[in-house]
Amino acid sequence: MASTALDIITGDGDKAAIAYWKLRSHSRWLMSGCIEWMRALNKRGYGVFSIAPNANALTHRVAWVLAYGPIPNDLCVLHRCDNPRCHNVDHLFLGTRQENLADMRRKDRQRDYSGCIGIRGEANANAKLSASQVLEIRAACATQDALSKQYGVSREHIRDIRARRKWVHLDG
Repeated sequence: MASTALDIITGDGDKAAIAYWKLRSHSRWLMSGCIEWMRALNKRGYGVFSIAPNANALTHRVAWVLAYGPIPNDLCVLHRCDNPRCHNVDHLFLGTRQENLADMRRKDRQRDYSGCIGIRGEANANAKLSASQVLEIRAACATQDALSKQYGVSREHIRDIRARRKWVHLDG
């Protein structure tokens, strides 16, 4: 029995061929050169590929294994294009976890405590408060209950703003 989902296609030529055609048939080609997976995605937007019952893998990792062979245990498959649905091997490269984190920070793709990527503050379409309101909340002596009613957000949201787990980019 294989130790990971990717081991299934690495050790079996027939399963690799099936995986290759499944990957191609459920994708679309974009002008950018990205080849996007059009089926299941995980919560971070990466394509999820079902290799066998109860054996799933990320599509970009499947594409790498099909093109180049096994991925060393200490390495990650990174995207040059920053499109998590893309599995074009020309857009992929290997790097350490530390290199992956550095790449993510350099391109401002890190998630903050709230789960938002890159777009912060009022520019984020999900923002319920303005920067000035956040500064008012941080300076206020009122209770979380009072502030949550005043600003129309949850007590937890007020707590996270005050603890600087939300609106982390904002000084004050």
